Amino acid sequence: MFREVLKKIREEKGDSIRSLGEKTEIHFTYISNIERGARPVNKEILSKIIKVYPDKEKELTQAYLEEVLPDDVAKKVLQDNKFLLGEGNDRELLNYLMADSTAENRKAILELMILQREVEARKNGTYENRKAELEAIKKEIEKL
Repeated sequence: MFREVLKKIREEKGDSIRSLGEKTEIHFTYISNIERGARPVNKEILSKIIKVYPDKEKELTQAYLEEVLPDDVAKKVLQDNKFLLGEGNDRELLNYLMADSTAENRKAILELMILQREVEARKNGTYENRKAELEAIKKEIEKL
């Protein structure tokens, strides 16, 4: 579960809930609620947490996927770690995932792909330049 992974990473890094809250600009009570399972994590919060712990991106993303994706989709995605690492033939994997997924699951996959692009753009310092493009894509996905 994401909450357990977040708590483990936070404690490994020596952060208190308050210090993580300060670093992410997320109120510490919300982080506490995520770790207790009282509040869900969302893609915006995941993105902020990854900025603080970029070396734990794969672990955090995997935990997030397990929590938010339907079980059948999460199983397919998580079977191939190359997808999470951005290696290998992503187009083939995407076609495989989309082929027998429901419309709802396809939408979830696309939303996660946009999240990953946002994370990459923030890491590369190109987010502000790509923000309009990413927002336009999000609006198109919402129409699905």
